[in-house]
Amino acid sequence: KFLTRIQSYSHQRKVYDDGKFANKFFGDADNHNNEKQFLKIHRLISLQEPKKSKDSNSSKPYTLSANSSKPIVAANFLNAIVKTASDDIKNEVIKSVESRVFDALKLNLTQTSFLTTEKKNIEREKLNSLKLRIVRKQEHAISVFEDSLKVAKRLNIKKNQFSSRGSGHLIS
Repeated sequence: KFLTRIQSYSHQRKVYDDGKFANKFFGDADNHNNEKQFLKIHRLISLQEPKKSKDSNSSKPYTLSANSSKPIVAANFLNAIVKTASDDIKNEVIKSVESRVFDALKLNLTQTSFLTTEKKNIEREKLNSLKLRIVRKQEHAISVFEDSLKVAKRLNIKKNQFSSRGSGHLIS
């Protein structure tokens, strides 16, 4: 990506314009010839690949060069091309990573929120189920007591004591 960027016409043009290299190469350049002047400089720039060696572990650098009658301006231009490409790519990677991290955090927050809501719903359902079981047990107990009271009234049972019919004697 880096090598492609430093060879890119648009990237070199951006550096040329932003760094005001037209004035540095050509003095007070006429804007009418600015495109032709840039093309001259663009064609002077070359990137040489390192020669392949038998030792594949050794890394040799690429060579970026420009033949110009103003070598210091050309060197500054090449340095600006390299630095700008490096900075641009670094910023693009940072923005990409920031975007991915933001998306991951957003997804994590959404999932956490969903799970929290689900947990609350499950707890609410458990609580409602427990309340319903308690109410049913209470209703059942009340029903049993009501039935027992009816039976006790029919049998004339008072204070949990049984009396024989007619004798008036308490049976304990």
